[in-house]
Amino acid sequence: MFGVVLPWQPWIAVLAFAIWLLSLKLWRYVSVSSMLAAGSLPLLAWGFGSHPAFLASAGALGLLTLIRHRTNIARLRRHEEPKVGQRDAHRLRAS
Repeated sequence: MFGVVLPWQPWIAVLAFAIWLLSLKLWRYVSVSSMLAAGSLPLLAWGFGSHPAFLASAGALGLLTLIRHRTNIARLRRHEEPKVGQRDAHRLRAS
């Protein structure tokens, strides 16, 4: 996502990356950070007064990211999504 947005709107890409980094530091879930950063794209594009074509693209990219993270959302709801730095309990029990 960052690499796609960076050439079009560098400040929006930097802010989305900052959102990703901050949320990763707060909650330690890569999937949550990715969804928050992608979801922020249309809001940031709107806030910066971006061209309507970029606003639509940012909205589509955010929506596609949420769709791609369906399994992560399900794991988060079941409290099974691993956090950054957390050991995988399933693998540890199997060995």
